[in-house]
Amino acid sequence: MKQRLCPKCGGKDMRTSDIKSTHIQVSALRGAYLQYYVCVSCGYVESYITDPKQLARIAEKWKP
Repeated sequence: MKQRLCPKCGGKDMRTSDIKSTHIQVSALRGAYLQYYVCVSCGYVESYITDPKQLARIAEKWKP
């Protein structure tokens, strides 16, 4: 969906918000903010962590 094409319905009308208020816990004291992409044709939603530092921490802390 980052490429502006819905994997569910093939729709091309994707929307995203600059507001990053929701996060997931990476470790006991750290969280990572999520950026959402929404297909306004079918309602499908994907979320991405945009900070590469947080991705590295998840690779380090979380089980495979």
